[in-house]
Amino acid sequence: SYVTTFDLNEPLLEHPVCVSFQGVEQAMYLWLNGHFVGYSEDSKLEARFDITKFVKLGENTIALEIFRWCDGTYVECQDFWRYAGIARDIYVFSRAKQRIENIHVSGDADGRYSIVAETTSGVTKVRWQIVDAAGEIAASGDASVNVKDKSENGLSCARVEGGLPAAKLWTAETPNLYTLELIALNKKGVETQTASLKFG
Repeated sequence: SYVTTFDLNEPLLEHPVCVSFQGVEQAMYLWLNGHFVGYSEDSKLEARFDITKFVKLGENTIALEIFRWCDGTYVECQDFWRYAGIARDIYVFSRAKQRIENIHVSGDADGRYSIVAETTSGVTKVRWQIVDAAGEIAASGDASVNVKDKSENGLSCARVEGGLPAAKLWTAETPNLYTLELIALNKKGVETQTASLKFG
């Protein structure tokens, strides 16, 4: 069992608050300020919990109960040392209510790319740009969010398809990557969130 405290200031409480566990061996129960939050098992993947309704201004107490064995242990059975505990980072963060929830991007050898940004309610447009390794903008534009185009998660999507005429491909010898930069905009044109990821 692990118990510790952390402080939250007022600006963080203005938005939804989450806690992220980057790796816990093997299964865990989570409590916050005496309230049960949830359970997770999968030691090599992130476990993220929305703790907005459990946190308070000032000091908060977080508690974990970790188990060495669970049904997931046998699914993940690999040739490594068996141990239990916190294996990777844990952090608390807040997110804008109007935001990009998920980004799906794919690139083909011919330079074609496809971008899907899943957004929460209130986002009406996604401004995007693809930047190469030299910092030059290779492509950019705005994509409207289609509230009738729903993802598997029930979120509205903004979609983009295009091509880079002289795309530099990724190989082990020349690991060329592009950076996709996205900005979520609400109906007033106010930027509510930015996000980026590398792809090739």
